[in-house]
Amino acid sequence: MFYKLKCRENKVNATNVQTETIHISNDPDLLLLTEKGGTIRPLRREGPVYSFMLPSDIPSVRLVSRTNRPCDVIGPFVDDRRPMGGGVEDVQLLVVKGPYKITSHLHARKPQGWYEDMGGNGVAWTDGNAVLPLGNYLLGGKIGMLSLRIQTAGPYQIKLQADTGRTAQTV
Repeated sequence: MFYKLKCRENKVNATNVQTETIHISNDPDLLLLTEKGGTIRPLRREGPVYSFMLPSDIPSVRLVSRTNRPCDVIGPFVDDRRPMGGGVEDVQLLVVKGPYKITSHLHARKPQGWYEDMGGNGVAWTDGNAVLPLGNYLLGGKIGMLSLRIQTAGPYQIKLQADTGRTAQTV
């Protein structure tokens, strides 16, 4: 069916069509949002590891990224319309007393924004806006460095719209 539609495109005369330019990126454009609405961009990125400097008194952050839908990126024959952010593998929080491993995203009962059925092999997928509880490690004036290892991300479609002034007509 999809191939028949593809062949039919030669019979359509393009006049006054609004076109979109779609760029593909594997960059998740990762950032953190605090409960008070603050935005924290990565301090450093080394391959799949993103590091963020966190201020004190933050019990949790939201992990925000670009999203894609497998049906849009892979093709319409993939019946998965969920927004997929990225596959998070390892989360470490470094504070004065040492490093702590954050594993709430890997538990069977996941925080908001994490897919229950996409976990496995130490990786959990986000929906592009996932809560990451940090416990009480940053309470009492302590600051920390949060490091995330993103195992899988992208591809993401970035749409730039341009109007060509043409519309589609069937011949």
